[in-house]
Amino acid sequence: MATAATVVSPCVGICQLRPGTDLCEGCLRTLNEITEWSAATSVRRLEILGKVAARRLGEAGAAAAPSRARGGVK
Repeated sequence: MATAATVVSPCVGICQLRPGTDLCEGCLRTLNEITEWSAATSVRRLEILGKVAARRLGEAGAAAAPSRARGGVK
């Protein structure tokens, strides 16, 4: 089983909140998730990483979706 010390932080060193959100531009964690990371259990860290992965997938899907403004499917 993973220990908290073995669950690696998703931080990539681009520590800036996106305007109008509480998401970090680099790691896509919320400000609360970033704050609690150092004291979080391995289970909680894995939950946070799951949320980060879902956010990344959501962004990838949004970027790949055809846009009407760009001449996509109507």
